[in-house]
Amino acid sequence: MKKTLLALFCIFALFEAKAQNSSWVYDFGTTTATPYTSTTYNSSYLPATMSGGGIASVRSSSATEGSVELTNAGLAGSTGAELKMTSGTATSGTKFGLAPFSGTSVATFQCKINVSSGSNGRFLLYFGNGSNFTSGSGISVPQTFAALRLSPTSTAVALDWLSSATSPNYITTGLTQTTINKNQAYTLKFFMNNSNNAATYATGSGASIVTHNLPAGTFDIWLDNAKILMNADPGTGLLTQGTIINAMNLLNVTPGSSAPVINVDDISYTNFLV
Repeated sequence: MKKTLLALFCIFALFEAKAQNSSWVYDFGTTTATPYTSTTYNSSYLPATMSGGGIASVRSSSATEGSVELTNAGLAGSTGAELKMTSGTATSGTKFGLAPFSGTSVATFQCKINVSSGSNGRFLLYFGNGSNFTSGSGISVPQTFAALRLSPTSTAVALDWLSSATSPNYITTGLTQTTINKNQAYTLKFFMNNSNNAATYATGSGASIVTHNLPAGTFDIWLDNAKILMNADPGTGLLTQGTIINAMNLLNVTPGSSAPVINVDDISYTNFLV
């Protein structure tokens, strides 16, 4: 009898663990829309997410600049609608968010991006947990686990990542690639482990599957099929280790006189490591 109860307990525990694993796809649908030009963080401009996938919201940097728009330009490398975010020239704050989704302390995120124009200004893609992710507010470092900054220049787009709560907090250390081309679509991937235990994830398929180690409190970033940042440790002052990751924001953190533009599409994200 005890063995039977133990077996049943194990089965129920397995089902519970599997039930907590969720994945979502978000591709902005097929319908274009006129630019959104309000600083109110709006949850009705974009299509709804899948169940448990959080609320898709946007805001502009001001009423006169830094708009967001659903277009069908195809600059992010896909079909249908995509999100176009234009930086403010004098005021930052253009923002897109998915939050709060049904998170755990691990997560993955993938999207197609293209910084299609601009020679200054900055965009920040970041993940974590907290009230700033669900409002029109800017980044809160203590709420952030992983962050990649994209800064267009006259010739390319510079990359660096948030490594500390104290300045200089954005660094290129560990990045095997510190620039990408402007007006070129890339697939960007994050594998995140904010748990208190080491974890693994796999890439490839069939005989080409590769297992990657992800120590507790670290994350990896991939660009297309290359790992460009491995086991990055956010350090003291960022999101407390063990906290669930349930939010993503893409934010224009620095205005640019050139009004740089970033295009995003084909988002997929999970609350488990594949």
